Amino acid sequence: MDGGLTREIFAYPHDLQMRQLLRAAGLSNQKNRIWLIHNKKLEPTFDPLPGNATAVANRAFEMLIRSQSLGNIESILALSNRDGFQANITYIPKEFQTKPDEPFDPECMTELFSVGYRVGQHQDGWIYDAQDWQ
Repeated sequence: MDGGLTREIFAYPHDLQMRQLLRAAGLSNQKNRIWLIHNKKLEPTFDPLPGNATAVANRAFEMLIRSQSLGNIESILALSNRDGFQANITYIPKEFQTKPDEPFDPECMTELFSVGYRVGQHQDGWIYDAQDWQ
């Protein structure tokens, strides 16, 4: 089951008492981190639209999903702040412009994987301590 329709990105439930769990596990005095890997771009796109209702509806849906993602990330950042975690995030860079030719495009997915792998390996591919990321 893909949770993308309800949450684009997820760490743990809000009502989970993480500080208590960390204390019980002997990890409360550690530098605990949450690593967020978001498989979408977060920057808005500014592509001109053809003048038809389908294109406008598709763009509206894309923007709705993007807003949902940002809201999910904000919730995770609030959780991480509440529970004493440093939150680090990475996502698909805006420079990645390859568009799939079909719903499951192996070439596009391979290129995306390569970009993600490369970005994840470098410090500047991450936003560290993302509490102030926006």
